[in-house]
Amino acid sequence: AAALGSTQALAGRVSVWDMLERLTVTLPVSSLSGEEQEIAAWAVSKLRPLARTIMDDAWQRLVPAGSTQSEWPMPKVLAAWFEDEDKSGNGYLDEDEFVAALRTLAPQLETSGCPSDEESLRRLMRYCDVVGTGRINYFELLNGLTWDDSLGDEFRADLIETLHATIFFNIDPMRAALRKFDLELNGLVSPDDFSKALRAVHTTLTASGEFGGSGLGRSEIDEISLHLPRVGHGSIDYEAFLKSFRIVDTLSVATPR
Repeated sequence: AAALGSTQALAGRVSVWDMLERLTVTLPVSSLSGEEQEIAAWAVSKLRPLARTIMDDAWQRLVPAGSTQSEWPMPKVLAAWFEDEDKSGNGYLDEDEFVAALRTLAPQLETSGCPSDEESLRRLMRYCDVVGTGRINYFELLNGLTWDDSLGDEFRADLIETLHATIFFNIDPMRAALRKFDLELNGLVSPDDFSKALRAVHTTLTASGEFGGSGLGRSEIDEISLHLPRVGHGSIDYEAFLKSFRIVDTLSVATPR
């Protein structure tokens, strides 16, 4: 469920970082090439130590002393690190900037379990470069560093909340897309069609400039499809799935005694 109810929301204000958490890079819908699959398979185990090293560096150098995690949520810390390393100031880290930034953290990377040789750093860069431009923006870095639990339980919880909110606020277009595959109109589709429908919604909303499609990339959609219960002949009850999302004001819900 999408749980909304922060003090800022109640006051009619929204933190820019609450909004930023709802943005993510647009992931390609097509399958990865053989080389990309090889890089991804190699990179996954390196992401957690890479993320830990970057976040530790940002906290030590860029976050004001005495700051709390509530004042500096993970996306804000990562954005500060990205901006500091964007030496050209063009809003991107090109491959040389990315490698140079991580080369200064070589001892910490090695201690954490991430290789720091130049070829490995360039492979990590290519993994994060989702659209293949030879440079990465903030959202590509955020996407790359949030594979599974790369940034730990707290940030994963933030991403789950973002994912829930994204689905809730786009239930109508998702239902419309899913019904295109539901020829019998019985609320059931195959797992493959479920993924295709949600990817289509994500692509359409992103292309139109609406941020409502954010937070729900290819990997998230595939994980949802993989873990949803099956009914009938292996179908997904998409109506039950969509109806499970609702807004809950966590400040007004009574705590069980």
